[in-house]
Amino acid sequence: MNVLLTTFFFLAEYKAKNCEVLNHRTIKCKTVPGVGTHNIWLVRVAGQTNDILRSPVTDYAVPRCWSVHDMIGSELESNDDSKFTTDPNLATDRIELRCEHTGLADSLASTRYIRYSVAGYERHIDLDMAYSKRVGTPGTNGTYEQIQFVTPPLEWAQQPSASVPVTLVLTTASGEILETNVLKHTYGAPDIKTNPTVAAGIPTLKGTFNVTLSGANFGAKGEVLRFDGWCNATLNQRCGDGAIRVCVGGTSGALVGTLQGPAGNAGGAQLCGWNIVPGIDQPFNPLIGGVFSYTNTDVEMTFKGLKGTVVIRRGT
Repeated sequence: MNVLLTTFFFLAEYKAKNCEVLNHRTIKCKTVPGVGTHNIWLVRVAGQTNDILRSPVTDYAVPRCWSVHDMIGSELESNDDSKFTTDPNLATDRIELRCEHTGLADSLASTRYIRYSVAGYERHIDLDMAYSKRVGTPGTNGTYEQIQFVTPPLEWAQQPSASVPVTLVLTTASGEILETNVLKHTYGAPDIKTNPTVAAGIPTLKGTFNVTLSGANFGAKGEVLRFDGWCNATLNQRCGDGAIRVCVGGTSGALVGTLQGPAGNAGGAQLCGWNIVPGIDQPFNPLIGGVFSYTNTDVEMTFKGLKGTVVIRRGT
């Protein structure tokens, strides 16, 4: 006699164990570790099988995760068992999830991966199987499935976010796809860690300097903004609304200075407010400058003018 737990489409089978016939109407068995929903019970005796249309249908519990942790070396940054997001200010090697019913002990060929998803873009990350295992004894207090994976670098995110949804995706041997609830991985804000490195700029354009900014968490792409102060309100000046923000005066809206000549010098347009420095895929602007290299840790740009506050804004 065989007692089988098969998927609805008969693509995979679990064989029950320790079966005992109590009488002609009752069989008592133990299931084996497994995953998936809509499983049909079959009993085979002497080549005969029960009517599947009258068989009971049962589900294994769906996978779930309830905490996410940063790993610093081999240690957890926190042992909080209800932690829904990572710490944005830690440099970590791996991330750990605490989960159940992900099928680590599944006897069939189920697979698992970690899905990072934001703004329609997603990345699949393999589990670090050397560190993914059952902790404790199933059915006892404090037990869980420890899932670890390498911390994904911010560089690959096309649209980096402060808080990226993280899930574990389980594909059963029969092809059913199950996904856990969402936890969050939080990247730190862009951080300029050193004083800017300044060198001579474009020889043919006066008042330009090549500037290198070094730090962390800039992302794969972003914007460099410069703040050039406000206009002189006592002279009835205000900041214009053009693509390049410059001071205009009075009710006539006349330009303060001219668009010819270096900004900040006599005769040059007086920049004001926040201006976006053109990125590496945009034309260089002789009034502001331009970025010619952008990585997760370094930004190189040509800065036009003698002063200005620079800020990096990661991703859009």
